[in-house]
Amino acid sequence: MTPSFDPSPLVAYLAQLGITYHYLQNPIIDRASQGQLQGDSLCAFCSRMKRGLLYGCCRDNHYNKLVRQLHALT
Repeated sequence: MTPSFDPSPLVAYLAQLGITYHYLQNPIIDRASQGQLQGDSLCAFCSRMKRGLLYGCCRDNHYNKLVRQLHALT
């Protein structure tokens, strides 16, 4: 939930491909600034929070696999 990222163009594109799209929102940055950071770096906190959201989405939708792919910049 940062102003610099808008995933909405993906909705129509993924629908054309027949891929189910789950849009998850969580004010991670706000939570970090309100004291939930507890000594971690912002990057570690954000990463952990995002993984938790992804795992929760998988459980809620009865998925048994989560594939996260990192792309190398070339």
